[in-house]
Amino acid sequence: MKHKKILLSILTIMVATLSLVPRVHAATGGEHGREVIQSYFDDVNAGDVDNILEKLDGEYGESAQHIYTNKENIDNYVGVFNIKKSEILSIDKASASERLALDVTDYKGEKLTVYKVIVDITKHLDDGEYTEGNNELYFVLNANNKIIGCQTLDDMSDMNNGSAMNNGIALLSYDTPVKKPTSNPSTIKVYRMATGKIQSIDFKKYCKVVTTCEVGYSNWDNDALRACAMAIKNYGIVRVKRHKYAGLGYDVKDDTSDQVYNPNKTRITKCDKAVNYIWDYYLVDADSKLFPGFHVANVKVSSYAAKNKGILSQEKAQSLASKSDYSWKKILKYFYTRKSGTSYYNKEVAVGSVSIVE
Repeated sequence: MKHKKILLSILTIMVATLSLVPRVHAATGGEHGREVIQSYFDDVNAGDVDNILEKLDGEYGESAQHIYTNKENIDNYVGVFNIKKSEILSIDKASASERLALDVTDYKGEKLTVYKVIVDITKHLDDGEYTEGNNELYFVLNANNKIIGCQTLDDMSDMNNGSAMNNGIALLSYDTPVKKPTSNPSTIKVYRMATGKIQSIDFKKYCKVVTTCEVGYSNWDNDALRACAMAIKNYGIVRVKRHKYAGLGYDVKDDTSDQVYNPNKTRITKCDKAVNYIWDYYLVDADSKLFPGFHVANVKVSSYAAKNKGILSQEKAQSLASKSDYSWKKILKYFYTRKSGTSYYNKEVAVGSVSIVE
């Protein structure tokens, strides 16, 4: 698992097969952005992927390439392609308060223009992104009238000051804790790096495969494996809820960018049992929020993988379980409990003792 702090930017685009009945003013002078957005939707409605990609810029334009050109994603209604029909009701410039809520500022010295777009959406499938009915989207255009992102105010919920600046554009952390769920996700969408395909995987199977791939020792103590499995499950839940790859149709990659998922590897029975054991538990911070359970092999990978520094060391977890008789719950508190005045990898987890709750 790779542990470089990455932030979720506003670089998210909503694409779909749309039918347009917009309330849009004629574009003149500084109003070219409205023309761009309407033209973008016209291209989507026509299924003209090449023209769609020409209207995108920046990191999103690069990352969207493989999603927009993957026929399997279209056929299976993955991510953005889950939208069956959409009617644009209005396009207006965002107000100052809306820009403030989105935390949008200048980008590399350029002035960004933000448009509030109300879209009535009908979906192919019940699951996936977007709301059935009206969606309030905020398109962000750069000085060249290229679309560099889209955000919803709903995505801002529970952020709790989880914003930061990078290259002059406001970013939202996708490591921000989420409200504790009442149940585990049923599935998680995994991007398979070798094939470029997205697979919807049973979430429990995902956790079991990852526990084998990330830990992979049949002779480890049960408590160490349970602590690792809990961290892995927490990480997966936050990725499903917080959309690290928003708009691209998947929740996690199958490599060390997130957690290693290789279903071809022979599963370890003790790892499977560890996942079964912790399945109905959730690891929450002092504010009762569920946070991503970052974990690495050992402290050499990250200096934060030490006592109370916020990242679990798998090898230290085994040492604690085997030599110090630590329970799996005590192991989790050893790594994840926060103290004031200490610098942490993920600064958004509340200071105080973590809890393991059902």
